[in-house]
Amino acid sequence: MNRPHVSRRVVSALLLCALLLSPLAAFARDPFFPSKDQVGLNVHWSLGGFGRDDVYESVLDGTNTRWAREHFSTDVFYVDQPGAWFDRYDAVLAKYANEKVKVVGMLMFGFEDGEITLTDLDLWEDHVRLMVERYGDRVRYWQVWNEPNSPDFLSPNSIETYGPILERSYAAIKDVDPDATVLTAGLAGLERFWAERLLRDYRDSFDVLAFHTYYCRELRRDGDLRALEREVNAMHDVLSKYEKVPVWITENGCSRGSKGITQAFQERYLRESTNLLLDTGWIERVFVYNIRDYDTGNAYEDNFGLLGLENHWNVPMKWYDAIPIGPYNKRRLVGGEEQERAVELRARLSRFFPSGLPVSAENWGRLVNAYVYGEYPVQAIVQTIRYGAGSAAVHPSIAYEQWKEQEAYRKTMARDFTADGFPIFAYGRARIDVDEEAHLARRFRRELGNYKVPMPTPETWGMYVNARIYGGYSMSEIAHALKYGGKTVHVSIPQSEWQERAEYKETMAKPL
Repeated sequence: MNRPHVSRRVVSALLLCALLLSPLAAFARDPFFPSKDQVGLNVHWSLGGFGRDDVYESVLDGTNTRWAREHFSTDVFYVDQPGAWFDRYDAVLAKYANEKVKVVGMLMFGFEDGEITLTDLDLWEDHVRLMVERYGDRVRYWQVWNEPNSPDFLSPNSIETYGPILERSYAAIKDVDPDATVLTAGLAGLERFWAERLLRDYRDSFDVLAFHTYYCRELRRDGDLRALEREVNAMHDVLSKYEKVPVWITENGCSRGSKGITQAFQERYLRESTNLLLDTGWIERVFVYNIRDYDTGNAYEDNFGLLGLENHWNVPMKWYDAIPIGPYNKRRLVGGEEQERAVELRARLSRFFPSGLPVSAENWGRLVNAYVYGEYPVQAIVQTIRYGAGSAAVHPSIAYEQWKEQEAYRKTMARDFTADGFPIFAYGRARIDVDEEAHLARRFRRELGNYKVPMPTPETWGMYVNARIYGGYSMSEIAHALKYGGKTVHVSIPQSEWQERAEYKETMAKPL
């Protein structure tokens, strides 16, 4: 088999080409830390903030909270003095708007005789319409029910009971506010049977699929998050059978009411489980449960809080507070600006990767963050795609202005760029347009047919094409290489340099 001359330098060049053409896989674990755009709080301020409104407002503002979950139940609004409750919600939602916090409103039916049994769908629809009509300008995300797969929140707790509730709610919400986003109830646990039934039978009645994850006790038993990870992987297997759907975790908590769980342990669970969930790439948002401890007398239910009963900070609040506002601790752009910048980045990258951008959907968002919010130049993004997150071209949380001073950054940016700033593809040159390259390759094949020499094998075809297009080698030189064993063509040294070698001159003197 005739091959061009190969050296260690050649092997490196071939590996580089492989990197250029392979998917970006270096972000095995998302190094772009979760942000407040991804991590919200279960607050239920309207119900739990009496006498503490200033504290709630101060905490939400001080921690840069961007997402909150609130409770809109019939047993709140349809009691004595309903006007007072409406006034209460009006005031709290106005404060959320003032703090620029997005609210997920959980629509719920009240208990009757200790059970939640919904027999009158017309009455339920009236409640849904009233809430959306009154608060739709401040609440754009509505969640239909809470844990319907649990007997504590729906009787009977079956998909046949919940499905019609979801259908009627979705139709009513969209009728009042077509732009609203509708979430399913947060299912108790990563319940695969319910998820599959919702996806199969009710996919037209929700925009986001929601779950609740309480695996804190499993964490203690296993010593890590294996139980949660197993359930997450099993759920992904179910979801992969259907068209992609956004997934949110609307409750993720750990109670100190369980034996042996300290504040430090609670903080560890919340931190590690939140990272695990968001690192999947298909879970978009996680809401921590809960902002504050309760005093109901139930030890388990009372001890989920990031704040204590007297509003002091429990250890987990320090973790939550440290989560940045958004990518590179900047607020996300609104009004489509981020998407416009993403389109701009893709267009600029296409010059470096004309055969297609080798980036997965999950990694694309991270690169957009670096470009838009970290203000990294396009060349740094290119080097990250080529060499991976470990290349030091882009830091996950330090912006370009600070990171560019690091020696590791400068060394990475010096790797294999031509003088005009394009990454090297072959022979020290940037890759030309792939359509033009294909045209030249076809012409090369036709011209090679004029020589009575062996044709390149499938394994060596690309090498010879590159030698012709990028290395400056003539057809005669390539024909000599194919006939005499590759001595007149080098896979990475251009013709202008290789022609000075004795072996080149000796071989070129031989007849074709």
